[in-house]
Amino acid sequence: MSKVSSFRFGFLCCLAVLWLSSCTSGTMPSDPVVFVDDEPTVNLTSVSTTLPIPDDTEVAIPSPTFLSPTETEAPSSTPEATNTPSWVGPDIFPENVNPLTGLAVEDPTKLERRPVLIKVSNYPAYLRPHSGLSFADVVFSYYIGEGMTRYLALFYGQDVDQVGPMRSGRLIDPQIVNLYGGFLGMVGADKTVWAEIAKALPGRFLTEMPVNCPALCNNGDGTAFANTEAFTERVRELGLNDERPALPGMIFDTEAPKGGIKADSFWIYFSYYNQVRWDYDLDQGAYLRSQEEAQSDETVELKPMTDRLTGEQLAFKNIVILFAWHNIIKPELIAIELQGVQGGKALLLRDGQVFEITYTAASPIMPLRFFNPDGTPIAFNPGNTWVEIVGLGTTVEELEPGFWKVRFYP
Repeated sequence: MSKVSSFRFGFLCCLAVLWLSSCTSGTMPSDPVVFVDDEPTVNLTSVSTTLPIPDDTEVAIPSPTFLSPTETEAPSSTPEATNTPSWVGPDIFPENVNPLTGLAVEDPTKLERRPVLIKVSNYPAYLRPHSGLSFADVVFSYYIGEGMTRYLALFYGQDVDQVGPMRSGRLIDPQIVNLYGGFLGMVGADKTVWAEIAKALPGRFLTEMPVNCPALCNNGDGTAFANTEAFTERVRELGLNDERPALPGMIFDTEAPKGGIKADSFWIYFSYYNQVRWDYDLDQGAYLRSQEEAQSDETVELKPMTDRLTGEQLAFKNIVILFAWHNIIKPELIAIELQGVQGGKALLLRDGQVFEITYTAASPIMPLRFFNPDGTPIAFNPGNTWVEIVGLGTTVEELEPGFWKVRFYP
């Protein structure tokens, strides 16, 4: 593994000092959910395993990279996706192939529109299970403060009748929406965030209100859901620009790249009450998602995260752990910088293996691109992708052979 430059190390150390000093001075309140002295035990019942959580009293700010992995053999083969070329991308795709999944679509006319990106709640937990996430081409998960995360689900190659429950916009949303040339659907926003969204996405966002139903509808019980096909129809009714954007950059191959490290499970710890886990399922050739469910103040149980529409556990072919700069303006207002990044650190999980990669968002209106350490494009597994956006101080550690822990620090 490459070492960080002395300049980067010094820069990050300075940031750590500034962060710690701000916490002690009272300008940024400490978060007992995220940073605790004695973290309780987590009962990982999905695999009948109980592991102690290391004491994270000292906040380390290293370069995002692996510790020395255990030398183990990765799976030699995986199921092939159906109706999919063995290799497609990065700049030219067949007319019926979704450039964000590498899969042929049933209705190629859906690829002639802009993607629809819907804000989806993750908290409060009682609103789960979510609806429609398993139908998304890409899901972005990111930190929103106070130990919580929220989702932005992208729909392009197929539609779904119900996505949600929906929530408000955040500062990172217009960045992602612009990268994919899409439309944003949300339930309002903080006035500062609203101003940024209106400035960055003129004529390219809709909010939940009666006039926009059935595209975005309130159920009358305090929850709102989106219909992605009706959303596209509403956009066209309003005469908004729905011209298909350029979406190059991804490469898909049913054969896994070389050089992967065994990765059966990835446990991502945002806070005690916000933990997720991805477990590789060889039969599906995908990672299955589990989410925390608090049993008491001392234990948290990770249970399968299902889609309300199908009753099945969420399964994603590709998982990306993407390290990005987090600027915590105040606990509930966080700016995450993606646009303009070149050579950012990331990890790719596919086929039961993890790969150390880089990402680039050099253009504010072109999709994220992902590369091997040598600068060549990295091939994703044809299918859907879940992007976990974490802070630059996040640590990655192999606790057991093939079992990895990602500990979030902004």
